[in-house]
Formats: sequence, C-alpha cells, structure tokens
Amino acid sequence: LHMLRTELGDELFWKGIKAYYTNYQYSNATTADFIRTMEKTSGKNLNQFSKQWLRTGVLPELKLDGSKKKNKFNLIITQKQLGDAFHFPLDIELTLKDGSKEIHTIDVHSITTEVKIKASGKIASIEYDPHVKLLFLSTH
Repeated sequence: LHMLRTELGDELFWKGIKAYYTNYQYSNATTADFIRTMEKTSGKNLNQFSKQWLRTGVLPELKLDGSKKKNKFNLIITQKQLGDAFHFPLDIELTLKDGSKEIHTIDVHSITTEVKIKASGKIASIEYDPHVKLLFLSTH
C-alpha cells in the first residue's frame, strides 16, 4: 500500500481508499476489486504495478555498484531476480561535505541501468531509498 501511495500520490491514494471503503464496506472484495477502484479513482492504469508487486511472487533483487569522486557519482543497478525486470523509481540521497542533501530519482526499467549523477558539491555519503518507498533486496 505504501508503494501504491507513492505511485499515485497522497491525494489520489486517499481518494481511492475512500471510494473503496464506500463501495465495499459491507461486502467481500478481492484484490482485483481494490485495483479497479484505485484505477477508476486515479485515472491511472495500474496493470504493470499490480503485475510486478502483487502477482510475480518475487521481489526485485538489486546489485548496486557505485563509485564517487568529488561531486560525481556513477552507479550501475543490476536486477538479479528471476524473471522480468521490474520498473520503478529509485531515490538516491547524496549527503554533501557541507551537510546539505540532494535526492536524485533514477528510473529503473531494465535488467541493467547505468546512471551518472553530478551533485552540487563534494559527496560525503550515499543512501539508497532513504524514505523506504520500495520493497527490494540489495547488495552493495
């Protein structure tokens, strides 16, 4: 549910939850009923979301190989799980030497995703998914 809220945004998510409750409060409902209600309320197609996160039976397993030098960070994200590649946004938080922080969102959509990030200052540390928006396994 947390990932769906991130996908839709707070306003559409809570609007969908209210519609779902109103429609099914005194009856049984399935996961498909829930997804249909959220699609209807949000106007978004959630087929890929529900296929990835509800029907595959696996989690994305990410190998994160990064290297930093001054204000540059190069990252190779490799999906190691069996089956198709997942498609999701991955937040990376860079903490700079002056204490400031930058969030960069990477669109992960294939087995291997390579990115080069240029920060506004010298990078002190890196944190993947700092606000815990995704469910995944990782190796660094």
